[in-house]
Amino acid sequence: MKDGNLAQQFSYALLPFPEGAWQRELQPLIEEIGKGNSQKVFGRLKKKMWKSGDPHSHLNGSTIGKVHPTNEVIDLLNKLEKNPRSSVTRLNLIRTISKSRKEYSIHTYRDLLLQALIPLYLGDYSVYTLRIAGESYRTYLEKLCAFQKKALHSTRFPEQDEYDLSQISTEKNPNPQSKQEIATAVVLKIAETLLEISKPFKDRTKTILRQPLTLHEITKFEQELKKSKHVEKSTFTFDVMATDQSQSRFDALAKGDDPYAYYTMMKAGIMRKIVNVINLTKTIPLFHPVGLKLAEKLQAIAPDIGISYAMEGRIYMEALKSYQLRIKSGDRQCQSEFIPTFNKGFAAYQKAMSTIPKRTVIDSDVPILVELATMSAFADKNQRLLELDQEAIYEILKLGNQAIDLAVPLSPKHAFLQRNLYKARSKVAMSG
Repeated sequence: MKDGNLAQQFSYALLPFPEGAWQRELQPLIEEIGKGNSQKVFGRLKKKMWKSGDPHSHLNGSTIGKVHPTNEVIDLLNKLEKNPRSSVTRLNLIRTISKSRKEYSIHTYRDLLLQALIPLYLGDYSVYTLRIAGESYRTYLEKLCAFQKKALHSTRFPEQDEYDLSQISTEKNPNPQSKQEIATAVVLKIAETLLEISKPFKDRTKTILRQPLTLHEITKFEQELKKSKHVEKSTFTFDVMATDQSQSRFDALAKGDDPYAYYTMMKAGIMRKIVNVINLTKTIPLFHPVGLKLAEKLQAIAPDIGISYAMEGRIYMEALKSYQLRIKSGDRQCQSEFIPTFNKGFAAYQKAMSTIPKRTVIDSDVPILVELATMSAFADKNQRLLELDQEAIYEILKLGNQAIDLAVPLSPKHAFLQRNLYKARSKVAMSG
């Protein structure tokens, strides 16, 4: 492989997306930490990961601890060595190093982000975990932008030693010197867009997440659902998107006194927290595997409720937007993922719609129906990229029409989408 192609691959690999090098490093870590705290995990990791380097350093955090070896950091490393599953210890380590005000290499900021993702991927969805992960993500993007700007300037003006990063243009050079320059500009443009998209994350973390959630809590409730006979008879009457029920209400519902109401309330509470975490994490591509795992849990808890499948569809729709951004910017390495991602997202919305009684649509069904219709419109606009023939796009638009027809009587503001879909479908029918 030519040096130019290698340089391109290196540049694109720096982008924080849930595939490629990021996933190859994260997945074995998550699997091994999840098995337990035995020192044997280090031996297993060596066979799975990193041909060079020490996987132990990623597991116990020393890969980031070595850049700022204070007494506080060393103490945290020792704790993490004994218990790699401790989210609080790992997050405190990241926070301590991040606040040291030292300037590190781009690889250290990447390692900080990888470390911040470990608690999240292990199933800790607390405000603290999400806040540190979000801050690490944005810091990495900021440093990546600066790194790419320096590289771009060095490529274009090798004779200049001093420069102002704010003055470096991200626009395409009409006469690029190499493939590396093109790749650097593409990565810079994508990183800046991702940084802008993630700007509201910190504030949304404070407002959306009122109560902590863990994978253990969800799994425990799943087990209770399987054992309980009461849940099969109970009716789910609480709006998942409504304000959290008060703790006193939960406490008042003793299992023995009113088992139906108790499990219904518990189910509503768990679902609401899962929906909140997915809605928060869906805008950051690197968090999508977390959201998909939670959507799967939501479907297991409530397989007969549309929102369970709509949440999966929302994640795939956000993934499509990120792929579209990359393709338009010039990074076509993800193009092969575009079609299967659309198919998975559209299938999820189809399942969501199948749970909605057509004769008794309620207000909470409207967002699901509108999102399915929006995805149909997206398919129409990206027909070539999705490689859809006339018959396929017609069927997609037909389903979109059916969905929006059910939504508009309850939400007339979406009539414009209804008109646009009918026009698009008529156009396809006439051309066919």
